[in-house]
Amino acid sequence: MTSYELWSESTAIPGSRESCIPRIHYYRAKRRTHKGSIIIFPGGGYNHRAAHEGQGYAVDFVNAHGMDAFVVDYRVYPDFYPAPLLDARRAVRFVRYHAPDFGLDAKRVAVMGSSAGGNLIGLLCSDAALNTNIAAYETGDEIDALDCMPNAQIHCYSYISMCEEGLRHDGCSKNLLSETKMNLCTDISPELHIADNAPPAFMFHTFADETVNVIHCLRYAERLKNKNIPCEVHIFPEGAHGMGLGVHPDRGNPHAAQWPGLLWNWLIHRGF
Repeated sequence: MTSYELWSESTAIPGSRESCIPRIHYYRAKRRTHKGSIIIFPGGGYNHRAAHEGQGYAVDFVNAHGMDAFVVDYRVYPDFYPAPLLDARRAVRFVRYHAPDFGLDAKRVAVMGSSAGGNLIGLLCSDAALNTNIAAYETGDEIDALDCMPNAQIHCYSYISMCEEGLRHDGCSKNLLSETKMNLCTDISPELHIADNAPPAFMFHTFADETVNVIHCLRYAERLKNKNIPCEVHIFPEGAHGMGLGVHPDRGNPHAAQWPGLLWNWLIHRGF
């Protein structure tokens, strides 16, 4: 694993920087057989980043299938929006910019997020950034000149609906926006602002998830359908929130643990 700062020392990091210096960690497959790549955004409620949804996915799923992975240390509480989204945009551009150096295909870059990480990739694939002038924060260097829209989006029990009554997770939303800016929930809720050029999606969730209701997955899939954006959805009856690859000692479920194989089939179908 090799780590890089998303912004070099000569380039100022846009937005606040209290929780960490934004970094991207490169996990190269030992026997690489594919030139596509997956950028991973772990969950953690925007107050931490869960290792089993970051390094765990990179090594035990992506690398194990002969593909390279990247895991992003995006900013979390006490850094607030738009800092995490700035990091996500930069991560996609960083991978595209350095794709020739890594021997990767810049046109086959997928993003993968769990829970709050899924919220972040939903924001990345939305037009909410345009509504809140995100680009005004950015430095405009050679990397920022590249397209930040990924070629595929992968959602693992994602937190999506930030404004719908009964679905909003106040703790996660406050960690993202701060208590004083909760009015922005409607302005940025991913399912309400899907970009016209958003990429195809793979989604998995469980009916048993008591932290993020499965309705989040269904709402997003419905909105993707309305925009004619292809989406594959798998919903399993059991499996707790944060189950990762399905083998977590406390949250895993043998039946739901088949989702990584379904995802790999989908990636191959999408040309990765």
